[in-house]
Amino acid sequence: MKDLKKASTQRLLGAGLTERLGCERDAETPSVQANRRNGTSRKTLKGEDGSFANEVPRDRDGSFEPGLIAKGCRI
Repeated sequence: MKDLKKASTQRLLGAGLTERLGCERDAETPSVQANRRNGTSRKTLKGEDGSFANEVPRDRDGSFEPGLIAKGCRI
């Protein structure tokens, strides 16, 4: 169950950033758009099944704040 939670949260976080930026991960970003993907940062999530590390995507200007995983939240 822990692997399913990890995979689904990573997929949802990636989709959230895709929605915000308006283009897919490997797609060419429009030249008029300054904000782009800028790697990931690691976050440890705790839940009933134990804790697991998750990769949270970042954008260049640091404006992406995922609503799915708030600070100090438990899944």
